[in-house]
Amino acid sequence: MSASRGWVPPEARPWRHPSEIPPAGAFAGGDRGSGAAGVAGSPGGASGNGTPGGTPGRASGGVPALSGGGLLHRHRRAASVLVGSGAAGAIMVGILLLMNTGFTPVEGTASTPLATQAVATVSQSTGCCQGVPAIARPVQEAMVSLQVAKRSGLSAGCGVAVAPGGLIVTTYDAVEGARSVLAVTAGGAQEPAQVVAADRGSDIAIIRVASDLPTASFVDNSAPPTGSRVMAMAMTTPAGDSGQVVTVWSNGTIRSIGAAVSSGNATGMAGIGATVPAMPMMPGELLLTSGGEIMGILDSTGSLANQPRTAVFLPAQLVLGVARDLASSGKIRHGWLDVTGRDTTRRGTRGVLVVHVNGNGASARSLRPGDVIVRIDGAPVRSMAELHSRLYTMGPGSRVHLSILRDGRAASVTVDLGSSP
Repeated sequence: MSASRGWVPPEARPWRHPSEIPPAGAFAGGDRGSGAAGVAGSPGGASGNGTPGGTPGRASGGVPALSGGGLLHRHRRAASVLVGSGAAGAIMVGILLLMNTGFTPVEGTASTPLATQAVATVSQSTGCCQGVPAIARPVQEAMVSLQVAKRSGLSAGCGVAVAPGGLIVTTYDAVEGARSVLAVTAGGAQEPAQVVAADRGSDIAIIRVASDLPTASFVDNSAPPTGSRVMAMAMTTPAGDSGQVVTVWSNGTIRSIGAAVSSGNATGMAGIGATVPAMPMMPGELLLTSGGEIMGILDSTGSLANQPRTAVFLPAQLVLGVARDLASSGKIRHGWLDVTGRDTTRRGTRGVLVVHVNGNGASARSLRPGDVIVRIDGAPVRSMAELHSRLYTMGPGSRVHLSILRDGRAASVTVDLGSSP
């Protein structure tokens, strides 16, 4: 398991992620609409013939305007990892920051509880640093409770610091339609927050406060086994008392990884399904591993097909990838893997079956119909939704390494993502 303290500036590391290396001329011509990321829809879906298509970006749903606007993209095809394009203005709120990821299973099993304390309910929870397992306190210190004033009234949410300079990630639905946002730290300090940028297609938004909060540790935990013990944690302020902070937490259990979000803002993205008893479902609520790192944030608008009473969390790699792009440019840049595929299981291995390859596209030299994609850049690919989420923030020209099964044998291919047609 590999964790990072928020993002690591590129100049402080000896490596670069493909999304940090734009192709020559990628920024020529000023601010343009972003391309598409992922692959065309599966047979029988909206793109059943393999013809690429996309959903244009659209204006913010009540989120305060950015300088030049922000990409607010929404995708509604659960069976497809086709991502549409949208126009957005560029902003700069800080240097490009990136998470250092790893791909090891969640520690612990269903028989190994996250903490020895009894599961806390709202009435049992207390404020700063009391009643929260010690391993989760660094995350608690990086969290804020959000009081969001909307036309419909005051709503609650929470967020967590992801980078120096007071940059906080939360969900789009937490701040949608916000007229003002007040952030309250675990210690009770109150600060007005500014909505910097938001992306409806991933249900991710970033806000900023003046104080430099401690940043949290995230982990790209791609393959926790079903039944793994996890912890959900949220922070809220009781009604009528904006100075008091209550931290609510509960032990939980992983139910699924990689299933497509079937409703809500992040439809079509891959979700982490978990049961977390005795927890209020708050926008921005965190899902922690047994080691105390953040593995996802709650998509309070979403659901998973055939998984009732299961909370949907957006995986950390998607959260940080979107937050990074929104912070650096105010928009998401999408590359294009020009194939059509569908979910499959071969010899007990889940993956994406390639059904059609665009003969004129970048993938034509590397992929062929019948290939099964099982990994991308070392991370498992168990569904079209998971491939979609992995490709979502990779820009045109990004080089991806795919592990595939071809004619029953393992193989590896490299593809340079193209631009959206």
